[in-house]
Amino acid sequence: MNSEKLLVDRKILPDFIDQVLDAKELIDGEGMSVSEACKRTGISRSTYYKYKDFVEIPPQNLTKKAILAFKLEDYPGVLSNVLTEIASNGVNILTINQDMPMHNLAFVSMMIDLSKAKETLKELVERAREVKHVKSVQVMNHD
Repeated sequence: MNSEKLLVDRKILPDFIDQVLDAKELIDGEGMSVSEACKRTGISRSTYYKYKDFVEIPPQNLTKKAILAFKLEDYPGVLSNVLTEIASNGVNILTINQDMPMHNLAFVSMMIDLSKAKETLKELVERAREVKHVKSVQVMNHD
């Protein structure tokens, strides 16, 4: 493992980590002093200083992207139906690449933004596979 950072479920962390995050918010958001924020959150100043630079809440607007590869039968409206199904689930379609159909098959790849998706990527792929004339859907890459 080469990364210095980990994504960890909050449930396994000690309670004081939440208190450090709360103190950081009081200091950054409300301009409270470190001493006052620590007193209000119930942690020592040394705990705050020890962990403040190592914990943060990720921004809520992080983009989750995925690249999907489709094999479609070459019938009019198939791609349109796939796009409608994907977009109806709150997914933003960023790019679409379609190869020239050969032997009645069209190969399409698309990059999608899942940050506002109503369903998981797995559920989205299953729904896309159910569209008439879709032969296969593969997830090529995702964040």
